[in-house]
Amino acid sequence: MPGEEPPLREEHEPPGEVPAAPSEHAPPAEQASAAPGPSGPPPGEAQAAPGPYGPPPAYRPPVDPAAAPPYGPVPGDQASGPVLPLAHRGKRLLARMIDAVLMMAVAAVPVALVWVWVGYLAPDGDSGLAAIGAVGSVLIVTMVIVLYEGAQLAAWGKTLGKRWLGLRVVRATPPGAPLSPGKAYLRAAVYPPGFAVLQVVPMVGLLSMLNVLWQFWDPALHQCLHDKVVGTVVIDDRATRRALAGG
Repeated sequence: MPGEEPPLREEHEPPGEVPAAPSEHAPPAEQASAAPGPSGPPPGEAQAAPGPYGPPPAYRPPVDPAAAPPYGPVPGDQASGPVLPLAHRGKRLLARMIDAVLMMAVAAVPVALVWVWVGYLAPDGDSGLAAIGAVGSVLIVTMVIVLYEGAQLAAWGKTLGKRWLGLRVVRATPPGAPLSPGKAYLRAAVYPPGFAVLQVVPMVGLLSMLNVLWQFWDPALHQCLHDKVVGTVVIDDRATRRALAGG
């Protein structure tokens, strides 16, 4: 009719350009990519794709070897236990000197009896009996050392000298384990050859001095030669007890 505006025609999408809706049967990965999620990266920031071998490992600062404990596990590690502090070298030497004096005092009585017997049988100084007396004296001192040292280490891990100075002998591996009787007597048996060859007391014999003083140039575990033979170390027993008590 004249004067009437023609009805508005609805605009339709051109043929063939109907937007595709995500299919219900599409793979989950395609459905997720079709609809942007709330956790997507903000506009303008590109998200780095992970490498073929996963994300790079976390950075760990280098460990300072000088800060490591001298012996035993790391402090605070409940699985491995507290640190076992090594004994002071001077205390070890003093404990050895105390034990040497005690051992010689014990051995002096039977050795004196042997020489009294030799003098009684050979007042004129028979060389054969004198040789027997010398061999007997060496055997007596050897037995005293092995029994004195070995029996105490097997029972308590410490001799009288070490007990007075608060020291204890333990195995190096595993750290802090007590000595078996076999290792205790083997450790004690290392001492006699040092003085039996020279027929002198342990703290004067050359080999025995080398054995005892070896700890002063052993930087790792302060071991003497007899420690290296059986795999032992000497620790500060008093400091270890304080560490176990949390003091």
